[in-house]
Amino acid sequence: MQKSDFSHYREDRLPKLVLAIVCRQAVDGTMAKYNFKHNKRWKMVAHQTAGLACHQVYMYATELKPKEKFVTGIEDLTNYWLDSNVGVFGATLEELNTYNHQLKEAFDVDCNFSYGYFEEAIYPIDYTSENIKKLTNAKLPKQLDDLVEWESDLDKVFGGIGRWNLFILGENCD
Repeated sequence: MQKSDFSHYREDRLPKLVLAIVCRQAVDGTMAKYNFKHNKRWKMVAHQTAGLACHQVYMYATELKPKEKFVTGIEDLTNYWLDSNVGVFGATLEELNTYNHQLKEAFDVDCNFSYGYFEEAIYPIDYTSENIKKLTNAKLPKQLDDLVEWESDLDKVFGGIGRWNLFILGENCD
């Protein structure tokens, strides 16, 4: 039996497809804490982006293993943008259009709502259940907030809009 392209996928290196909650630092420098209740492995990640600008994106993330047919496309996408320094001074409309076109062509997904995160080394994909089903076989609850044990319903409501993100994390040139 011939080895597939998927055989070179390694869990210990980038790029990675992740489900994430981006954390904003509070005034005192602390991050929001989440008590995840399902058997996914969640990690606090500080991911460097934007090439030489060395931005830091802090998130709780869990890896989603991509479908075999997308592994090469994910690597091609991250290699295309590596060393681009996109994000040092923001992203141009041309860069965003190129990126969104790449997503559509390679994966039949887009970043029409999540494009604000686009920089070298962090590649947003609009989180929808359809996009998740296209990219991975991971089993997730219909309501992602069911992944978290909330102290109160109020905690669940605050920050609910845009809480969940789908990213491809790649290498940063710096």
